[in-house]
Amino acid sequence: MRRLLFAVSILFAPPLLAQPAALEALLACRDALALNEAVAVQEARYTSQAQCRSHRRGAAVDLQCEPRVPLKLFGLPLREFSLHESAARGHVATSVLRASLNNARDAAQKSLRGVFEPEGAEYYRLNLGDGLSLRLGEREDGAAELACEAAPADLQRRRRDGVDAAHGAVGGKVSFPGKTLPAMLVCAVPVRPRSSGNWCVISAENNPSYHIGNIPAGEYYLLAWPRGGNPNHFVAAHARSLQDCPPASPGCASGVLETVWIGAGAVQGGINLDGIFTTLPGNLAQPPY
Repeated sequence: MRRLLFAVSILFAPPLLAQPAALEALLACRDALALNEAVAVQEARYTSQAQCRSHRRGAAVDLQCEPRVPLKLFGLPLREFSLHESAARGHVATSVLRASLNNARDAAQKSLRGVFEPEGAEYYRLNLGDGLSLRLGEREDGAAELACEAAPADLQRRRRDGVDAAHGAVGGKVSFPGKTLPAMLVCAVPVRPRSSGNWCVISAENNPSYHIGNIPAGEYYLLAWPRGGNPNHFVAAHARSLQDCPPASPGCASGVLETVWIGAGAVQGGINLDGIFTTLPGNLAQPPY
């Protein structure tokens, strides 16, 4: 009889409750397996630490939670947290801290040994690899908000390419005179100057390929300058050959500069910089990179 009762007690054992360290690992983006679990499983796991309410909107599920006991994330007090699951956004664990954006950024960077990069005008993002990233922002009440995101494959690709609803990307190959190809500063320079400047990358030595992402939609020139010495003042550019172009004419040393329209949400590929110029208009000078 004792053996039978013991077996029944195991069969109907309650779900294991997570320890505070497990919740902190989830919110800190250190536990990809836990983050990708169903929200319903998460709700049962954290009932001892937080009071939670679930909401369903179509295929999307949200879990809003307030801690029952004092909890911390990156050493800072946790005010509330939420979990999200949907096909469009993937899995997201959002934390609201009793701390400023700067304090949260410093604490997270020190703990994760990474650096947040600006994302638009209001957010920062720290990429952690394997589709995981931590987004940092500030709420209207001044509290810091951290969102650990496990993006779907398509969203991962778009982020990797640097495209979204307002930004596009461009890529291709760079040519330059000489036996070897130096490292090049490759820039998308807006045809109509913007206050926010240019969008540039530095290509590796002897690597002709380049890719520039997160470019606001618009019309651009594509130009490249060698890193290091450039005694002949050569500039590589995306251009169209023009045989009767006088060599001394500004912007016409080997053709005519061509503009490229970079649309939002797409990568404009095959934009090669194979024209070589020695003189360009003053507004197309090398950026101070």
